[in-house]
Amino acid sequence: MRKAALALALIAAGGMALGHAGVKDERVMAWMHGMKSIAQATRTVALMARGEEAFDAEALADAADVLEAEHLRIPALFEVPTQDPVSEALPAIWETWDDFEAKSERGLEAVQQVRAATTLGELQEALGALNQSCRACHQIYRE
Repeated sequence: MRKAALALALIAAGGMALGHAGVKDERVMAWMHGMKSIAQATRTVALMARGEEAFDAEALADAADVLEAEHLRIPALFEVPTQDPVSEALPAIWETWDDFEAKSERGLEAVQQVRAATTLGELQEALGALNQSCRACHQIYRE
């Protein structure tokens, strides 16, 4: 069941190309899809953490699978400097690559915290760490 949910999430991300009209660079499209997948999985976690959806260990594991897969891809997706008129990525990514990689690693650590959450309190704390890691990167590396 979890593998099917992960596959559906990745297929859904593939359908998001329509939302990125005008992107010329395939690498930029790939990272946009990845970030969209992260946003969707984070939304699943947030709904549970805020009590808007019941705590569901299987759905949480599925979201963690997507988050982990995408976070593991981030350094490789951004490794080659590229710009696209539609991209919101800033050149600072490549100018301060070591910091970018470190922030990516902290994001992966936050994902592991999400994966390990077994209570609502733990999930809320993990969501805070995940949001903080996303914000730390986006504040510096995204328009």
